[in-house]
Amino acid sequence: MLDKFLFQANQFPNRIAIKANGHSLTYGELMKQASAVSSGIQNQGIKEKCIGISLKNKTDELISCIGILLSNNHFFFIPERIEDAWREQVPVSLLITDRDQIKKADILSVDFNEIKNSLVSGVDLWWEHEDTAKKLFCVYCTSGSTSSSKYVVHDYQSIVEDTNRQVEENEITELDTLDFIFAASFSSSLASIFPALISGASIAIFDLSPINLKDIPHFWHEQEVTFATLTSSAFRTLARINTINLADYTKSIRFLCLGGEPVLESDLQLFVSYFPKNSEIQLAYASTETRTLSQLRINQNTPWELIHEGFPVRNKTIKILDQKGNDCPTNQEGELVIHSPYISLGYYKNGKLLPHEQEGDNRVYRTRDCGFFSNDGTLRLTGRTHSLQKVNGKWVNFNELEKIICFVSHSENCKILMNKDENGFDYLIACLEINEVDSDYSTSNSINSQIKSEVLPRVYLEFKDFPLNANGKIDKNKMLEMAQNKEFSNISDQIKDPITHQIHQVWCQQLGVNIYNLDADFFTDLGGSSLLSVFVVDELAKKLNQEIESHVLFQYRTISKLAQFLTNTNEEQPLPHIQWLNSDPKPHLPNFFLIETGYNISFNSLLKKPLGSETFNLAYLRIDTFKVLQGHHPEQIMEEVLDLLKPFPQPVFIAISFNGFIAAKINQKLGGALILIDSPWYRKDAVVKIPIQNRLIPIYHRFRTLPFRSAIHQVGNLVLRYGIKKATLKKHAVSPFEESVHLFISQSEPLEKISNLLYFYSTASAMTSNKDVAQWKNITKESFTSEDILGDHMDALSEENSELVIRKINEFLAKVYV
Repeated sequence: MLDKFLFQANQFPNRIAIKANGHSLTYGELMKQASAVSSGIQNQGIKEKCIGISLKNKTDELISCIGILLSNNHFFFIPERIEDAWREQVPVSLLITDRDQIKKADILSVDFNEIKNSLVSGVDLWWEHEDTAKKLFCVYCTSGSTSSSKYVVHDYQSIVEDTNRQVEENEITELDTLDFIFAASFSSSLASIFPALISGASIAIFDLSPINLKDIPHFWHEQEVTFATLTSSAFRTLARINTINLADYTKSIRFLCLGGEPVLESDLQLFVSYFPKNSEIQLAYASTETRTLSQLRINQNTPWELIHEGFPVRNKTIKILDQKGNDCPTNQEGELVIHSPYISLGYYKNGKLLPHEQEGDNRVYRTRDCGFFSNDGTLRLTGRTHSLQKVNGKWVNFNELEKIICFVSHSENCKILMNKDENGFDYLIACLEINEVDSDYSTSNSINSQIKSEVLPRVYLEFKDFPLNANGKIDKNKMLEMAQNKEFSNISDQIKDPITHQIHQVWCQQLGVNIYNLDADFFTDLGGSSLLSVFVVDELAKKLNQEIESHVLFQYRTISKLAQFLTNTNEEQPLPHIQWLNSDPKPHLPNFFLIETGYNISFNSLLKKPLGSETFNLAYLRIDTFKVLQGHHPEQIMEEVLDLLKPFPQPVFIAISFNGFIAAKINQKLGGALILIDSPWYRKDAVVKIPIQNRLIPIYHRFRTLPFRSAIHQVGNLVLRYGIKKATLKKHAVSPFEESVHLFISQSEPLEKISNLLYFYSTASAMTSNKDVAQWKNITKESFTSEDILGDHMDALSEENSELVIRKINEFLAKVYV
């Protein structure tokens, strides 16, 4: 395979290899940059190892993976959202990245921008004198239907066979452009990258996200894509959401590959309506472990009755086996088991390769899919071997339940998901894809009344189009998140204050039921018990940060009565605590906290304006940093604050002066965004004092902005006040504030990095300088914005500047919380 790519690079160096975002890369340029990456890896002495790739740019990912192969190693595109789970499973020897958050001390990391500039020492054509067939090629992470990550290992033998077959059967040439839409970590990316690069075709890159799916037709048109690849769900959604005449943008496409989920009859109708008459669809049955197993090519004249999973591809044998492992006769259902030398080797687990079962030269893979071969030799899938699942001790056939719900609800599609409530009980969520979304909350009752099943869905979600992940597949995690949110949204109009919201949330979680009536009795209506009441009270005490008597539920047995009681006894709370400014904070919205020391009120001028009120829950976070003077360690104080904020991920904080340091410490743990106003940069073990040059800034500011007489008068007062202060203070005396700041800083770990920061710098402030702004910028790893306020210390909070400050805050939040 590498020799074919090298042939294209050497013979046709000016041919376009990659087209992305208005830029292009020729085969010669691609080879040059990949060779530099290869040399950089070889300089590390790394050979026949796994090298991880985690980059923000798809072009950079392609350059890296080719460079890795040229260096006689195998690559692993690391998915963005699997956190650190892969580290224990995949034996990565080197990590090529431009993401600081993924770098860890236990794995050697190299910055892509450095390695791509390595001095090229010449490419070692190692494949010319070594047998490449059994050498490792790549690793792909997949969860499949198990919802747990697996790390699939392919060798050259597997990938070369599948790639060559695609090129030959689909007649891919240098005249073609293949789109590369999904994430590189999605194994279907192999079908875009290597068939193109060994045949001299171009790869057109599109960075798919939930908000730009509608732009794909424009991309196809601009890049003159001939080979398009989509999941069935993405294709369906794309056709529905576009108001343009889609047919005007697909004229260059001759081949559309659909996969990921079953194709519906309506999908073929969309294909006929919007794609050229001479174009074809390929329906593929494939998996990360096996690559393509069977396929069917159809044109616009193919009737729906003839649609099936196609015929097995060359060199891959599909066996249909019964429960005893015997071959099933034609038309008899069994499990699909694959026998072939050209599927994956196995999985990486705990850093070791666990191979598939071997029979002679064949590797054996059990798909857990059920199906049969019809009389004409075509494959028909019927479901999964584990479609029967146990739900609280009762067996439920998910496939059958989905079909019944589809029929009863007149839905296009139905997906059943299983989740666990707070008490460990399973419950079902039915996700329906329908033409018109119904806002009526009685959907579940009307459907469940028509279904005969021991176990019925607790939650129904309706979609015009199922949400998709970065790989174009149905995003089950998003569905689960939406289902959990819906459990609370149905009675949002009844919940008017944060205490009622917290009680409702705790009761729902602890009882494991949806509560739609705030006057339902805990014991008689909701099935609560004496023992469960103890758990509920304990959880409420933690959430509300106050003592609650254990017997209170026996006196106030409904949510509304308990909320009224707790509201009346909640006049004074110990610090820290949260004081909500919204009457009805929404669980699905991010939270915006205004940090105040004690019961100070600093942000009144800002709160008169629309401060993110439509898209954020607003609250004061009231803290007490003076506890450090009473012997409390700063880390203990911070732990109390962090515990209070645990339920609120990715929060926004606005803080002034020293509270900016507190906000930054929180941000280091919880992420989110910061808005700081005149917060100095504090150094560990340094005495907090104002530099002499900073004391001159207010004087300079007054002479620059005021009439001469006014400036002389104000500067005179400043000097007089400063002189009186110096004369009357005892030697070495400091204020409680200064002492608390010094103790806090000297006993705390220095700030290392924060995520997103908007910094307001008052140009006449004696407390801060441009050096402070530069230090804050230096530790900000994502988005940093600074805004100068032409005024004195804290003038950003004045009425005069409030409109500017609010506008800049809202612009910043819109950028950070897209």
